[in-house]
Amino acid sequence: MLTLLNKPVTLVVVRQNVVYGEELALNVPADASVLEFTPHLSDQHSVLWRRIHRGGDEEARGAVKDGRWTAQRMTQADQGRYTLLRESGGQISSTVVSVEGKSNEARAENMGQMIARIVKEDKVLPYFSVSK
Repeated sequence: MLTLLNKPVTLVVVRQNVVYGEELALNVPADASVLEFTPHLSDQHSVLWRRIHRGGDEEARGAVKDGRWTAQRMTQADQGRYTLLRESGGQISSTVVSVEGKSNEARAENMGQMIARIVKEDKVLPYFSVSK
């Protein structure tokens, strides 16, 4: 816990898993001014969004609409830390995102209880040509 002006401040860190190719959506509070991204295993960060556009310093990875920042078609390159900052630079929240591969597994549930697990298997069938 941090102390700011003799008041304890709790930083919110959330872990979120996203399926490869799906969308990431982050809530953007009214006091947020900047969204920074730090790739996994890196200390370099980039600005993905700024409430007041400063021209050319942001990457066009996502967009804010109705209080949510969204990015489409997530890949492993999008894994890392997404940090929302106030104009003063103070951190509001941080979301650590992992991108997972698509599963070949489907679940059948009834009232929250798993009743079947179906695993899709890829089969390779040989092709034979009949010559006359």
